[in-house]
Amino acid sequence: MNRLKRLMQGRNGTDQFAIALLYFSVALAISGSLLEQGWLIFLSYIPLIMSVFRTFSKDIASRRRENQDYLTAIYHLKAMFKRKKKFVTGTETHRYYICPHCKQKLRVPKGKGRVTITCPHCGKEFKKKS
Repeated sequence: MNRLKRLMQGRNGTDQFAIALLYFSVALAISGSLLEQGWLIFLSYIPLIMSVFRTFSKDIASRRRENQDYLTAIYHLKAMFKRKKKFVTGTETHRYYICPHCKQKLRVPKGKGRVTITCPHCGKEFKKKS
């Protein structure tokens, strides 16, 4: 155990990006096996090698910067999907529509039946069920 500690001393170690690369590598290998595509299995070695390289790298500042960029991208991706889900499903009290003329997002209360919606941006009216 002491030999492992000495080996990892001054190295980056595993971080969220390295773990994500490992998961991606495993997903590629499994999908390559299920689809019987050898090139996918071969391609799965690339993220695996990148993950091992990140773990044993001594350039900690660069690896931290890369990990922070990865975490920022994941945060923005999750926020985008959350906004899309909210737009598609709406909330419990409102439904969202897009104005067919100016593409403005509009919020309409649910349960009012068929309503005429007036876009505050362009002033056009259209009918939708709320």
